[in-house]
Amino acid sequence: MRDDGYLALRVHGVEIELGGATRFIAWDELVGVRALGEDGLELELRAGERVRLSQRWSGETCAGVAKAIETTRKRAGLGLIRTAAHGSHQA
Repeated sequence: MRDDGYLALRVHGVEIELGGATRFIAWDELVGVRALGEDGLELELRAGERVRLSQRWSGETCAGVAKAIETTRKRAGLGLIRTAAHGSHQA
């Protein structure tokens, strides 16, 4: 049985919550992601650490989730992701 959780693609990185534990990985720390068939995902970090996630994500295939993470990581690296408040006046 797998724990409920979420994976959120944020402006500055990916946030993962599984089994009550939350982890944030900044885009510049993430160097790669791959699907492990339908057994989950593996995130490769700049420091050499590999984070394995053996979870299904809202009916999406692991390959689809890996592609979304990788695309968002690349877009963030190119400065193509903006916040909703971009350009507005903030205190």
